[in-house]
Amino acid sequence: MRAPLAKRALSVRPASVAARMGVSPLPQTHSSQLRPSLISARCFSSTPRSLATEDPSHDPNARPPWIDVLESVSNGPWLHTTIPDERLRLAVAHGLMYQLLLYLSRPIDGVNMQDASKNEGAESGDTEGQISDAHAQYLSAFAVARVPSTSEMGRARIATTKLVSGVVHQLNSVSSTSPLRTDHPDLFKGVERLTELAENQLKEGGKQGELKDGAEWRDFWGHAQPVVVELAQMLSEKGFMLEQEGQGGAGQQPA
Repeated sequence: MRAPLAKRALSVRPASVAARMGVSPLPQTHSSQLRPSLISARCFSSTPRSLATEDPSHDPNARPPWIDVLESVSNGPWLHTTIPDERLRLAVAHGLMYQLLLYLSRPIDGVNMQDASKNEGAESGDTEGQISDAHAQYLSAFAVARVPSTSEMGRARIATTKLVSGVVHQLNSVSSTSPLRTDHPDLFKGVERLTELAENQLKEGGKQGELKDGAEWRDFWGHAQPVVVELAQMLSEKGFMLEQEGQGGAGQQPA
C-alpha cells in the first residue's frame, strides 16, 4: 500500500544528493495516471463553468488543467465559510492542503513514468531519476524563482496564499473550549505557527493572495511549506479527511 500523500517525500534536489535547502520535503506522486481532481463530493464536487472553454470542439468530459483546478479551489466559498461541525472544519482544512500538495506533486509536463520508461534500455532507477529531477527543479523554482504573477507559477503562488488563508481560518474557527484542542494539542501548535506566518507576511491574512509590502515569497513559503506538510499529515493520520469512496467521515479512520 502506498504511503499517504504528505509522506511520499520529494527532496528539492535528487535523492542521491539529499540536499534539503532548509525546508521539509514535499510529497511526490509518480503515477502517470494521476489527473486533476477535486477531492470532495460535498465541497469540491464540480468544475465551475468558467473553466470550460467556449471552443465548440472542446470535449466536455476532458479534465481541466491542473492550474485551473487549483485556482478553482482557492477561489471557492469553502475557504472562509464556517460550518457547524468542527470536525468537518478540520477535514475541509485538510482538503485544501491536499489539493495544494496534489498540484505540487503532479506529473511535470513532458516527464512522466510512461514516457520515461519508453526510452530504450532505460533502467528503473533512470526512470525514477528523470521524474525526481523534474520535480526537484520545479519545486526549487516554485520556492525561489522570480516570475510574473500572470505566469502559471505566479498564479499557483497566489492560489497557494489563498489556500493557506483558508486553512488558517478553518483551523482557528475551532472553539478555544473545544475538546478537539484538548485531544490534539500537537495539531493546534502547528496551527499557531501557520497563523503567525500568515499574520506576519500575508496582506489581509492572504484572502486576496497577496503578501505584505516588503515580504518575500521565498521567505514565506520557505517557512510555511514544512508546516503545511506537517499539518496535512497530522490531519490525515488523525482521520480528519473529507469523505471519499471507501472512507469514513471526518474524524474517522477508513474501515
